[in-house]
Amino acid sequence: MARQPAKSTASDPATAAAPADKPVRAPRRRAAPKPAAVAVEPPAETALPRRKVPRVHLPTLEAGSTHLRKVILNIGFVLAVLIFIPVLASQFLRDQVLIEPISVPDAILERGLTPEVVASRLWDGLRDANAAARTSKATVSAIPDSQRVQFSVPEVGLSMDSIVRQTRQFFNIYQTRISGEFVCADVACVPADMRLRLRVLRGSSDVIDMPPIGNQSLREYFTAAAIQVLSVLDPFVAVSAISGTEPVRATALARRLIRQHHPDAKWAYNLIGNLRSVAKDYRPALAEYRAAVALDPNFIIARANVAITLSRLGDPVAARAEYDAIGKVEPSNPNVLEGYAELAAAAGKPDEAIADLQKAFAVDPNSPHYLARMGEIEASRGNEEVANGYFIRALQIDPAYPLALQPLFTEALSTGDVVKAEALVGAAADYEPTSAEVQGLHGAALTFLDRHAEALAAFDRALAITPDNPDILYQSANMLQALDRQADAVVRLNRAIELDPYKAAPIFSRGTSLALTGNNAAARADFQRVLELDTSGTNYHDMAVNFIDILDGLDTATAKPATDVPAEPAVPKLTSPDGPRMGVPL
Repeated sequence: MARQPAKSTASDPATAAAPADKPVRAPRRRAAPKPAAVAVEPPAETALPRRKVPRVHLPTLEAGSTHLRKVILNIGFVLAVLIFIPVLASQFLRDQVLIEPISVPDAILERGLTPEVVASRLWDGLRDANAAARTSKATVSAIPDSQRVQFSVPEVGLSMDSIVRQTRQFFNIYQTRISGEFVCADVACVPADMRLRLRVLRGSSDVIDMPPIGNQSLREYFTAAAIQVLSVLDPFVAVSAISGTEPVRATALARRLIRQHHPDAKWAYNLIGNLRSVAKDYRPALAEYRAAVALDPNFIIARANVAITLSRLGDPVAARAEYDAIGKVEPSNPNVLEGYAELAAAAGKPDEAIADLQKAFAVDPNSPHYLARMGEIEASRGNEEVANGYFIRALQIDPAYPLALQPLFTEALSTGDVVKAEALVGAAADYEPTSAEVQGLHGAALTFLDRHAEALAAFDRALAITPDNPDILYQSANMLQALDRQADAVVRLNRAIELDPYKAAPIFSRGTSLALTGNNAAARADFQRVLELDTSGTNYHDMAVNFIDILDGLDTATAKPATDVPAEPAVPKLTSPDGPRMGVPL
């Protein structure tokens, strides 16, 4: 392999300038570069740590108010949820009866009875029926659709009622609704011939057809319709509502509830016992009360009636044992204390009886009954002044309470103080405007004062409540006769005689009015009828004989019998609560 020629030095500038005589030095080799010095950091333990000082941010007023607003809104939201959920749940579980507007024809609409007004009248009838039932049992709660308060979420329009309704329908739990209409008898659609048809909707439909209105007042008609509604929704309350006027029918319907094993069977037994007690048939009444206790040993009302009936049957030892058993369950029951008082009074211990009644009054200071009973006990032992003090205190609680009003009214009449008697019953009539008995008693007091126009107004108020009361019809007809309104008096006497055809007084009064108006033939027939009914030789009998003699001896055109009309000898009395306490029913 050929060697490469050596490089010429002439081309090297380093050697070209050197003299020729100097020897050529070999090029110096560059020393390798020293490695760069590495900076050695001091050990970590020798470095001082840097402390961070926290910044302090002072809150501004705007930031504080924003935070407070958030807290308040959150609290409000939580409270709204806590309130809304129980309210919604209570509305869902509540079985309220809704009365929808009832359709009416134009003949009724012209009289101002709109569908909403008719629904409200039915609502009033339900309340009157519950009042007539006189029971402490809880019953249905009804409200007209027009009176219901609607709740909805603002800006959304979502109704809470619609939520409840849709939820009920989803679970097949339908709200009870009452709807209906008035049905005309013919094309003329006379209001007296119209009848009410109602539908009670509870998943199923029950139809109620009422008879025509006829001569009934609208209040009486709607009360009867409400009782029919209750016979579907709450049969016991419906039965109890008619027990005062139709005791035989009420007893039969209560027996039907018992045979059907209705949940209110114990109340039905108690009601039958009350009806037996009112008839003073205490032995069968005791059996009914004990049957009610057998169904529910904790039925305090029936147990108290057992004790009362045992006392009336002359078994005070068993009655006291029953009261002792009730007192262990309800030691603060004032009726137990009253029971002890009645036992003491029957045993001839009036002081002990009054002491027990005072204890009962201390427990229930809003009841006038205990004061009135103390007055009766004091009056029975001759302390009339002390008794009147108790009666007056009772009337301060309830100015129309019969047990206190009746003795004070009777005493005022017996002493000839008719003005005081009228003031007593006038205050009672103002306090109890819906009581026909109190209004009738006020009319009788005004009659004694010869204030015939005011007495007639009082009797008219009573007739507005009970239009078919024969006694009040008769007394109001007497006032019409005194005011020389003979034709109007005959109309009311006709109704009174129709209701009680075997009573001589209204027939005699009608005869006098017919004679005064020249209808002597009809008057003679009435006087003859009085002689047939009253054969005992009373004033009516003797005066009827005199009138017949006068009519026989006078010409029909000139016959003018005397205008004196005898008044009823008996003073109207208020109904006293003679039935068992706690059980008519409470």
